[in-house]
Amino acid sequence: MKKLSLALAALALCGAANAAVVNANFAVTVNFTSACQVSTSNPTTLAFPAYTAFGTAVSLTPATFSFECSRGAGAVATFAMGGGVGSTSSVANTGYFSTAGLNYFLTISASTNAPGNAATAANNAIGGPDVVSVNVGGTIPQQAGITNSAIAAVDTDNRVLIITF
Repeated sequence: MKKLSLALAALALCGAANAAVVNANFAVTVNFTSACQVSTSNPTTLAFPAYTAFGTAVSLTPATFSFECSRGAGAVATFAMGGGVGSTSSVANTGYFSTAGLNYFLTISASTNAPGNAATAANNAIGGPDVVSVNVGGTIPQQAGITNSAIAAVDTDNRVLIITF
């Protein structure tokens, strides 16, 4: 039995010495579309403090909104606030709106971009997204407001913060 095992081992070594290596080259292609998504940590409500007619102006505590984007997508947040009645003013990054019979305005900071980490084959690292963030604040200026049965004392005005990339 030992002789047979040694003979098989010797034959296996001889076969390996005569083996040839053949290479086959190929290309790897990817059809990639960049994208952005809303971060799950964004606030869902910006609530002004209580306001009394003719009182002093009240301001929102600024809130940070973040978007995760494909690395290098060049995303920029712009003040294109959709939804509700209102208008974007001629002042950059400011929009004037009305809710609960009161005028208010929102401001958005210039967007910041925190670059993500690159994907690498080493350690199978998938990398991370670029994170685009803006701060949104707002003020209700001193005003009379309106009392009307058609207008709720607490009203919600839905807005959509839009980014382009």
